[in-house]
Amino acid sequence: MKRIAFDIDGTIINLQDSLTHYFKKMYDITLPAEAFSRWSIEEATNIPYEQVLACVNVCIADIYRQTIYPGARGFIVDCFKSTGKEVLFITNRWDKLNTYKLLDRLFYDVNYGVIFVEGSKIDVLKKKKVDIYIEDRIENAEEISNAGIFTILLERSWNQFGSKGSDKLVRVKDWFKLGEIYKEMENKK
Repeated sequence: MKRIAFDIDGTIINLQDSLTHYFKKMYDITLPAEAFSRWSIEEATNIPYEQVLACVNVCIADIYRQTIYPGARGFIVDCFKSTGKEVLFITNRWDKLNTYKLLDRLFYDVNYGVIFVEGSKIDVLKKKKVDIYIEDRIENAEEISNAGIFTILLERSWNQFGSKGSDKLVRVKDWFKLGEIYKEMENKK
């Protein structure tokens, strides 16, 4: 079985809805769709980075408002059950305490580990011998796939540009399609 690892925000967790809620609550701003197209909330709202960061921190701390994308939990639980091995999350999140609280809430029946990374994830992915990485940011997906790690990019409104694609990078529309592709890969062994 191939070693698989997962990003969290935008991949498993839908932060878009929660951020939209908190920007309205904190700043009385309705986030436009383009705010998520390149994660350039500052540019789309003219709010300084410090205020955007404050809102993001409040959003991440509210583990009950964050929702999971349809199909993500089922896929991850199935991976755990079929391998019996720890599920690995590799993330650029900085709030460790609330990340663990969120994952404990969502994956209470899964043995998991989290690696918090600043910047590139490639060294950690290689060190952990990850064969497949699930990501939502096009920049990360391109970098990781160019380093030789098979990357599955979940399509989101913010990653519809820039991908040249490669034999190590595949786009999927959702977690259900991801499950189909993963089964095909495992059956080719």
